[in-house]
Amino acid sequence: MLVTAYLVFVVLLASCLGLELSRCRAKPPGRACSNPSFVRFQLDFYQVYFLALAADWLQAPYLYKLYQHYHFLEGQIAILYVCGLASTVLFGLVASSLVDWLGRKKSCVLFSLTYSLCCLTKLSWDYFVLLVGRALGGLSTALLFSAFEAWYIHEHVERHDFPAEWIPATFARAAFWNHVLAVVAGVAAEAVACWMGLGPVAPFVAAIPLLALAGALALHNWGENYDRQRAFSRTCAGGLRCLLSDRRVLLLGTIQALFESVIFIFVFLWTPVLDPHGAPLGIVFSSFMAASLLGSSLYRIATSKSLLCRQEDARCTRTCKFQPVWRDNISWCCRNVVWMRFCRGKLRGRDGWGSQVPIQ
Repeated sequence: MLVTAYLVFVVLLASCLGLELSRCRAKPPGRACSNPSFVRFQLDFYQVYFLALAADWLQAPYLYKLYQHYHFLEGQIAILYVCGLASTVLFGLVASSLVDWLGRKKSCVLFSLTYSLCCLTKLSWDYFVLLVGRALGGLSTALLFSAFEAWYIHEHVERHDFPAEWIPATFARAAFWNHVLAVVAGVAAEAVACWMGLGPVAPFVAAIPLLALAGALALHNWGENYDRQRAFSRTCAGGLRCLLSDRRVLLLGTIQALFESVIFIFVFLWTPVLDPHGAPLGIVFSSFMAASLLGSSLYRIATSKSLLCRQEDARCTRTCKFQPVWRDNISWCCRNVVWMRFCRGKLRGRDGWGSQVPIQ
């Protein structure tokens, strides 16, 4: 199992590097890339956002393993996972209004504080403290996926007056580096937890300095912006109107919700399935994220060359659904869950929210 995990990781990493190098050589630089003011503005955003993402990904490979290390049963661990997901949903409903009222920069600093507290709760063996930590993690996740993007869009349009057409370029690059950071974070988590022998709590402790640095840079380098004109009820009504008035948006949300529900089951189960066979959890996680990056890259290449991808996507999904049923061998199981992440990367590449939902 150990050899299989490292071999799969090396093959996926080499494939990703090859695809990205060929894509970079073929793609001419855009007008936005040659604007020094815009590049500086992007870097100010990226240095904070990427630190936040790295801290988030660093915790992912060893979460289930940590709860196992504390001798909790599978049912108790499932409740912890559900608590985290439920708090993300609940806080997600009010996160945008909270961010607009409190201020986007303050919300990013608040994210750093709450996520650091979440990491500190992982040092406790007390089940209630861990539940509180999961709730804090849900709040932090809601802030991560609302405050940072809201701050950037406001600064891009209102303060710097850059063309709105440049916004997708920033987030496309952020999405690519998000995958890269996830791959690196998996290796880093494996290094601190196993190679250094510090145990499954080590990645959570290692995430705290990254969060502190992200909060400090945001506090020092970013300007504050608000949007206190939007009431919470109006924000919810606008989102619901957008969802129900356009059949494509509703269908898109339904498809993604169904696929993500399968992914969340996978997120919960992959550690107890692979860990008894001696799998290096950080390397396996990095393989998952490299497969997702590979799927996204292949989709971008296919669409840039006007290739039809719909039938191929359906074939990929059917394959990843049925293969685990046919194989009981643990090496095949590892390859199949990597294939599922590849399919998720292709779906993420084509889910199309940016093309269907207005930026505002």
